[in-house]
Formats: sequence, C-alpha cells, structure tokens
Amino acid sequence: MSQGNLLDAVGEIANTLGGNARKTLGPALNISVPVRLHGSSGIQARVRKHPYAITLRWNHQPAVVCIDMEKR
Repeated sequence: MSQGNLLDAVGEIANTLGGNARKTLGPALNISVPVRLHGSSGIQARVRKHPYAITLRWNHQPAVVCIDMEKR
C-alpha cells in the first residue's frame, strides 16, 4: 500500500488501456510511455486542455488516469 506501489498499479492500468487502444485503433497508433504523477500540481503541468479522465478508487485510495489524444 505504499505510494510507489499504488503509482505502479495506476501505471499498469494505463499500459492495459494503451494496449487495448492499439488493438482497436491499429498498429499505427503512437502511444507515449505512461507518466505517473502525484498531486494536482503535477497533473496540471503535464496534461493539455481537454484530457479524458478516468477516476478510480482501489482499497480506498483515489486515482485518476488521464488520456490525452491528439490527431495528426
């Protein structure tokens, strides 16, 4: 239940979501390495204006997974 282990769990959730997106959207989808952030100041510094946020709670610990896509 350490902070590091919880951040690792959220990173694994992000990896799973990215893998599923690649299966659905195709191999040309470029996925960046997930970035684990702690606290609102870190999130505000890294996320663009309109991310898709997935909130979750695991063993009473809150977390947010932000997905930010850009069409090129």
